[in-house]
Amino acid sequence: MAWNGDGSFTRDNGTNTGATVWADDAAAGTKILSTLHDVHDEAIATGLEACLTKNMETKPTADFVPATTTTYDLGTTSLKWEDLHLNGDALIGGTLGVTGVFTLTGGQIAFPATQSASADANTLDDYEEGTWTPTLEDTSYDSGEGQTYALQAGAYTKIGRIVFIEGRIQMSDLGTLTTSAHANIGSLPFTQATTNSVGAVSIGSAGSLSITQFETVSGYVESNTDRIELFKWDATTGTSNFLVSDMTASGLLRFSGHYVV
Repeated sequence: MAWNGDGSFTRDNGTNTGATVWADDAAAGTKILSTLHDVHDEAIATGLEACLTKNMETKPTADFVPATTTTYDLGTTSLKWEDLHLNGDALIGGTLGVTGVFTLTGGQIAFPATQSASADANTLDDYEEGTWTPTLEDTSYDSGEGQTYALQAGAYTKIGRIVFIEGRIQMSDLGTLTTSAHANIGSLPFTQATTNSVGAVSIGSAGSLSITQFETVSGYVESNTDRIELFKWDATTGTSNFLVSDMTASGLLRFSGHYVV
């Protein structure tokens, strides 16, 4: 009973094969011989040894695949395998449910480049890191009005709907920006959400600004925009717009914050 490798067995006594090996021997006048029995029984043993058995007694030597795709399960909800040890990739077309601790020995989770958004409040559907280039703008929100920079740098981390930003901007020329206009930092990596969301921005340090000794600069990301609106505050007048002229042609701002998309 030799195994042919695809799950089928063939009876073989060394002389005849098939379902009627002994009848064929009788028809041919062949006596029942111990040698033929030995060959037949050894073929049975060989075939059984070639079967997949428990306790790692035998192993597959080719791909282990079902007869049809998306039809059969490996285990059931009541009869489960214990541990699954893989050396290569695991490609899962459905949902991966983990009831215990999910340990990443490699330390990484890779999200797709294009977000697969989820409406479920408990589902993390995106993570991204990158850089962005902050720009100084007036109320025309135009980054191309001849303004030039000694320094432009920004980085962001997006986790789900929250975007964490940091940036540095220093001017070398204001170009044709309207100096009496409200100043903004534009070109954020994502647009702020439209539903009553205002992202907070802190100015960590600044230099060469045209503000008074006791004025401080702050900002926020307005709903449905990709810009930071800048303001200044002092104890006497309260909050007022931070103007392009307050930035000056050599002004420096270092800032960080977060907002919702």
